[in-house]
Amino acid sequence: MATIKTKKYSLSYSIEGGIVCLNLISVIDSERGKGIGRKAMNRFMKKFEGKDIELHAYPQDEKTDLKKLLCFYESFGFRVTCGDDSFGFEMKNY
Repeated sequence: MATIKTKKYSLSYSIEGGIVCLNLISVIDSERGKGIGRKAMNRFMKKFEGKDIELHAYPQDEKTDLKKLLCFYESFGFRVTCGDDSFGFEMKNY
């Protein structure tokens, strides 16, 4: 597993069988709602442009709105492939 880390966020991913797996994006509490997660995703998507990417979307904590989270990932071209509100959603960009 590899990590992209700054003072404001941490993003971890792995590459398995040629597919990039986004494992976690974590933004520190004081920076949430300021576009930091979007900046992290833009950086990540640029790094892996043209690659197949999978992720499992689930709320980081009780402050995270699942509908907003899904919309966030959908804005980067991901679509839900399976899941539910209880366990989160598997998403892919291919």
